[in-house]
Amino acid sequence: CKPCLKELPELQRLQESFAGRGFTVLSINGDSPADVAKVAPFVRARKLTFPVLTDLDGNLRRRFQANAFPTSMLLDPIGRVAWTSQGYRPGDEVEMAKEIEKLVRAEVGPGE
Repeated sequence: CKPCLKELPELQRLQESFAGRGFTVLSINGDSPADVAKVAPFVRARKLTFPVLTDLDGNLRRRFQANAFPTSMLLDPIGRVAWTSQGYRPGDEVEMAKEIEKLVRAEVGPGE
């Protein structure tokens, strides 16, 4: 989807900004099984350094109730959803970075 394509470079920047601080971007591709072969070349062409998973049967989409594309979620260190955003608008990455910073700081704890 077009918003998904616009969000990917921002996700890459977030991955680079928070690398080594206990945060990793994971992207979940929901394309059809027939299109799976296109995922790896797509990732390489865009120089994405974060994992891109495939959700061929829609289990992840259903589990996390990702009913819009893109849906962005931040998970806390034990895997609970801590923040969610549906759709993409330029500037969303600023809010996401603030939320990531909160999670990263909470994981380290005071005085560490």
